[in-house]
Amino acid sequence: MLYMSLLFSTICYGVFAKRMRNPASRPLTFVRTGLIGGALSCCTCFMMTFLSGFTITWPVAGALAIGWHYAGRRPSAILPVLLLAIVIGHAIPAILLVAPDVQRFREIRSAMTDLDPDERLRRPAVPAIKAEIISPSEGESKYFATLTSDSGRKFEFSMLHDNTVDHFVNNPGFGVMRMAPRIRDKDYYLPRRPPISQPRFTVTSESVRTFEHPLREPPLDLEVKHRKTVGHFAFPQGWGWEKNHNQILGFQSHQMGGNIRYGRDDEFWGLDVDGGWKIASVELIGLLQHPKPTVYMTTNLPRMDEAKAAPTRDPDEFEAAGLKAVAGGGGLYFGQSRTEPFLRMVGGIRAAKACASCHGCREGELLGAFSYTLTK
Repeated sequence: MLYMSLLFSTICYGVFAKRMRNPASRPLTFVRTGLIGGALSCCTCFMMTFLSGFTITWPVAGALAIGWHYAGRRPSAILPVLLLAIVIGHAIPAILLVAPDVQRFREIRSAMTDLDPDERLRRPAVPAIKAEIISPSEGESKYFATLTSDSGRKFEFSMLHDNTVDHFVNNPGFGVMRMAPRIRDKDYYLPRRPPISQPRFTVTSESVRTFEHPLREPPLDLEVKHRKTVGHFAFPQGWGWEKNHNQILGFQSHQMGGNIRYGRDDEFWGLDVDGGWKIASVELIGLLQHPKPTVYMTTNLPRMDEAKAAPTRDPDEFEAAGLKAVAGGGGLYFGQSRTEPFLRMVGGIRAAKACASCHGCREGELLGAFSYTLTK
């Protein structure tokens, strides 16, 4: 379309110049000059100019028609004046429409800088406690394989690039109007969801002393819930695009809330387990950033981007016992208070295959744990 319009405009320029050199019996009036000039200016980049013609190009062409009428006695001035109208007609919408998107594009690039995992992680990972290495179960492997399939930011970055290439190839026009980035897709491709607050459920020292660890296996509901919680926190949809081992583009910190969309009434909070128990709070027990196990007391569901500024505490008696059990190869460690209507649970966070490659550890190694409180 571009080349055809350029060819057509060149022919029109020649006819118009010949007309000015050899005027016919009918005079070339202001109106006729403006209409011809505006039409010619639309020819150079037909589609883009036509869309913006009624707001930009036509007024410019009409204003220059006065100059064309008086410059018509000198045919050499016709082509420069027409080209000037075309340049002005494209430059103004380019500045008004493209400049804000370019600014947003710069903001995105500044927020999506390459990250070096060595600056964020202790590599290789050295957990604060020694733990048995447990290979993930078949169910866990399938679950994480589902999370890390064609979804999330890695997939979206690839789609964004492919769509941008298609947009450039098929977009009419030339120069900045053709190469303008489609920044309006940013919110769709790169969602940044706010954290989700959780109620503060304080466990008293008396309730800790009166806790009993049941001798039976935890219900399947709790196993599935813990597995999903680990998946929510790992947040593979936010890992971004890996250029090489030390450069990751667009990475979002491990977080709960980035993929829980509907707040406290969604499936995370609303799922009943073991006869009506509901999750009241979740706290992260970290084993990598400190020389000893540390509990992050965040007001939101655990997020690593908030962990550095969050207050911390040592694990209480129940959590310490749970860590010991989980590190020894056990599954969920849980117990119910004899005096208060709540249940506590500790579940380990072990490295999946994708986790091990980034953290520099072995698959199945214990990297942390979650401390849950459930209420009736």
